[in-house]
Amino acid sequence: VRHVIAVGAGKGGVGKSTVAVHLALALQQAGLRVGVLDADIYGPSVPVLMGIEDGARQVTMTTEHQIRPLKALGLAVVSFGFFLGAKSPAVWRGPLVGKAVKQFARGVGWPELDVLVVDLPPGTGDVPLSLAEAIEVDGAVVVTTPQRLATLEAGKAIEMFRKLGVPVLGLVENMSEAVCECGRTSHPFGQGGGAALSDKMGCPLLARVPFEERTVSGGDAGTPAMIEDPDGAGAFAFRTLARQVCEA
Repeated sequence: VRHVIAVGAGKGGVGKSTVAVHLALALQQAGLRVGVLDADIYGPSVPVLMGIEDGARQVTMTTEHQIRPLKALGLAVVSFGFFLGAKSPAVWRGPLVGKAVKQFARGVGWPELDVLVVDLPPGTGDVPLSLAEAIEVDGAVVVTTPQRLATLEAGKAIEMFRKLGVPVLGLVENMSEAVCECGRTSHPFGQGGGAALSDKMGCPLLARVPFEERTVSGGDAGTPAMIEDPDGAGAFAFRTLARQVCEA
């Protein structure tokens, strides 16, 4: 694995996993070899987003006792969800979480990858701390919505990465606006929050991703918009994000 990019957020519900999966697909479409590590131990969403909810039945181990990644949408994928089960919550204390993340990060037999995108759980707890101790993270992307509540917590996530010595590549403002069939643009989650946080924290705003029904329905069905609607506004925003990440 040549480069590791972590995708994090200060709070849940901002579309962090959706951004992580679409960033990985956009990087792949740019010609890179890409993998996804779903380290969101409390709410692993990648199996649903990538259409591999039956991944637990497909996982095998190498002769070196490493996890062999699954292949989905052309990406190498490993998720905590493969091992927790669809109805089993991770009711674990901090030390156990830290140990599991370190073993998970080091115990996968990845193929040769240009980029590994790591989907972190929201917040500033044990998982990002343990990940930074286990492997070298080359950069972090922080996801927020324009809403003030989300940007306040995103600012804490930025500070966390900086304290861990992880370069913050920038922000993604998800659900930035919605365009009605009539052509009217609205801002259901507020307006300008990402730009304001970018100025305050001194980190670039990498992309503004619109709120689109296709992205929501595609995520539920395991058919990401990057593939099903490559000419849409959402796909354009994710390609912009991938280009910015590569340039950073």
